[in-house]
Amino acid sequence: MTLPVFANVFVWWKMIRPTNLLIIALTQISVRVFCVIADNKSLPNWYEDFVFWKIVVATLCVAAAGYVINDYYDIKIDIINKPKEVVIGKQIHRRGAILGHFFINFIGLLFGFWANIIVGIVCFFCEFFLWAYSSILKPLPLIGNLMVGFLTAGAIWILTIPYITINTKTNNILIFGLFAFFITIIREIIKDMEDIKGDQMHHCKTLPIVLGMKKTKNIIYIFVFILIIILLSVYFTFGGFITLYFYIFIIPLLSIFIYLLKKAEHKKDYHFLSVFCKMIMFLGILGMILL
Repeated sequence: MTLPVFANVFVWWKMIRPTNLLIIALTQISVRVFCVIADNKSLPNWYEDFVFWKIVVATLCVAAAGYVINDYYDIKIDIINKPKEVVIGKQIHRRGAILGHFFINFIGLLFGFWANIIVGIVCFFCEFFLWAYSSILKPLPLIGNLMVGFLTAGAIWILTIPYITINTKTNNILIFGLFAFFITIIREIIKDMEDIKGDQMHHCKTLPIVLGMKKTKNIIYIFVFILIIILLSVYFTFGGFITLYFYIFIIPLLSIFIYLLKKAEHKKDYHFLSVFCKMIMFLGILGMILL
């Protein structure tokens, strides 16, 4: 069967991970609404701020292109780990996927430079690092996980670029960026544990393969502990309702996560923990809304 070079919209919809893109957009909207403060004379209301929307479009395009190129390089591994979710090579030709990746990246760069030249440069480097992650760094232990965490936090920190002279709550932006950084790293390592079978067959060198599951769990415990220490330090240093929210709701959830991780043994257990991490990240967004 000859596969189409350009598949229908539903195939692309599946590849670009709309749920993840929605979380990114909601996070950026929350940062813009609650952490960038200015009167109407110096800055328009957030829904009238076209610079902000250009950044959102640029960020979503870069992220969507990153998901496509990740699927492109992970076809053989995904056929083993999650065969029902594989799209490239089944519903769309590989050439179509790579051309779509370049097109989406181009749109992201266009909106990035349209918003702000520095934003455009940041988008360019993010696109390069996402390609490097998918093609080179992902099979390596921890390096790829750290890069994804940094890029996730970057979706928050990038909003400080055009508003550097505006009254912004930089402490809160830093807190949420660090929170996104660590929870993403934790989730990425969990996903490596979930996908260990396919990764082993293709000679990847992820943490679970190099160190084993027990030692990998210990590394996750360290990251969770660092995150809890940061949140507690923020609470005792700055006080305020937002840090109290993290103290009351997020930290107990991280404690539950540690308990579930200790008990986890099977692929379905790690899949649940991955979803659990995404839920914690969503509650982090809710915390920003409660600011």
